[in-house]
Amino acid sequence: MSLLRQKKILLISPQGWHKVKVSKHHYASSLAGLGNQVYFLNPPGTSKLNFTTEQVQDGITVVSYRPFFNLDLRFRFGYIYRLLMLRQISILKRKLGAAFDIVWCFDPNLYPDLAAFGAPLKIFHPVDVFLCSYAKRVAKSSDVLFSVSPTILNYFKGLNKP
Repeated sequence: MSLLRQKKILLISPQGWHKVKVSKHHYASSLAGLGNQVYFLNPPGTSKLNFTTEQVQDGITVVSYRPFFNLDLRFRFGYIYRLLMLRQISILKRKLGAAFDIVWCFDPNLYPDLAAFGAPLKIFHPVDVFLCSYAKRVAKSSDVLFSVSPTILNYFKGLNKP
């Protein structure tokens, strides 16, 4: 388990850090309990603030941001969206000032290339059934793929990911 100790981990969640806790929140708490510094990346918001961080418990910093571009581009202009998202990730990394050891992604839609975060270990962890090409693109950019159900993993079978 030394792989998951004393690391900087970016946990990408499709659900924000709110009062209702789902599996991603429990993973974040468990990882923080192992001595990791966890950055919990909320889904992009629409607030007036471009970027905020809040330490919600020892070892967990919640990151919220408003993207500099309209996310609806991903449905109409996928290539442009992917280029803009690379820039957005660069902005987030600079603002956080953290070189991540692990990127652990639960979101199959927003971040098409986990390598853009620059972490040596990229984990894609789908917890719902996804039948869209976005999810496969994220899975292809990961080093490791695992899930809570073999049914979910079947969709990614041909990718040859451990």
